[in-house]
Amino acid sequence: MSMITDLIVNYRQRGNAVLKHLDTCHKWTYGTTRADYEYRGTVIIIYIQLRYLLSHSDYLENRLSEFYGKSEDITRICLCFNDMNDSADKLMVKVNILCLRYDFSLLCAWSLADCAKYFSAFGRENHLELQRNLQNAQRQQLPLPKIKGLLAEKEIRQALLTKRTLAELFRSSEHDLSLIPGIRSAKSKILWKIFHSPLGQLSQDATVDEKNSEKHIPFDDESFLESFGTQIKS
Repeated sequence: MSMITDLIVNYRQRGNAVLKHLDTCHKWTYGTTRADYEYRGTVIIIYIQLRYLLSHSDYLENRLSEFYGKSEDITRICLCFNDMNDSADKLMVKVNILCLRYDFSLLCAWSLADCAKYFSAFGRENHLELQRNLQNAQRQQLPLPKIKGLLAEKEIRQALLTKRTLAELFRSSEHDLSLIPGIRSAKSKILWKIFHSPLGQLSQDATVDEKNSEKHIPFDDESFLESFGTQIKS
């Protein structure tokens, strides 16, 4: 099965010798990306060989400028293969200036094998970051499914996607909660009540009208923490 951290290679990089140097365990595939190489929207890489830049002086600036001012969440890297050795000082200065101007991190390599090592390192770091994010997301979701009968798993994911953190979700007003896709006004009232129940105090029952029926669901919350384990009774 293809992992989310697979390297996406722009079709115009077809035939680039660096691809032959990638580890056999390093998955990559041709795909649609504005960059030359991309790790699923988290890392974009513009690849340049100095010998090519020598005869196409505007190429690198045109490529880097395409991403200027874009999302700060994306790591932008210019991978420069110095295939001209010591005669490339002026070109290297130019590449460095362009990377500073367009907010790219510059990495230099003096062999295709070194270029491939960079790609492998990006993949490992991206995979570790993904695992950390997944673990954090799982920890954040733990309390919410315990509001039994109130939120479906899809609604939990949507709530965290909209508010990004539990802290932001807890601080939301009743109106803000009702704006989360899939959470109707009745559910938002109960959620707001749960999130703002004083510790160690009983609060009044809340009711919810599901699908315009006459069936009401009373809800008791003995404390903030206990609320997350409370069964909603019919």
